[in-house]
Amino acid sequence: MPYLIRNTRFAHPHWKLLCKFFCLPVCLHMSCVIFVMWIILGPDEKIEFLKNIKDKVKNEPDATILCMTSLGAILLQQNLLDEVKVLVEETSQLLESLNGVSVVHAKFYELSSSYNKATSNFEAYYRDALRYLGCVEITSIAG
Repeated sequence: MPYLIRNTRFAHPHWKLLCKFFCLPVCLHMSCVIFVMWIILGPDEKIEFLKNIKDKVKNEPDATILCMTSLGAILLQQNLLDEVKVLVEETSQLLESLNGVSVVHAKFYELSSSYNKATSNFEAYYRDALRYLGCVEITSIAG
């Protein structure tokens, strides 16, 4: 346990919670940050916020991909399809450098399938939708 937690002078429930939070993988931190961002900020603020975060986490591929997919989702809501296309292509290249399958794969395939649906590219839509389903637990999406 970190020094601050063991030291009785700093032993406080919030310290323990923060310690647990910062011991989590970067991917989970980003998920929390992005969740809070969706609730609090407006569309333009979200875009600026995610671009700033993306610059700060550029050394962590998982976090970068989460930023890019969240940014793509916002741009897709605003129907900025050309910008989403560029993001999907950049993210796809980053995703290929990762080993295994993780949460970021699911987020990417969700964005990619939504983009392909919006552009009426149904072959790619179904391919990415099936890839998305291969990356998530069915119980997490079943209503």
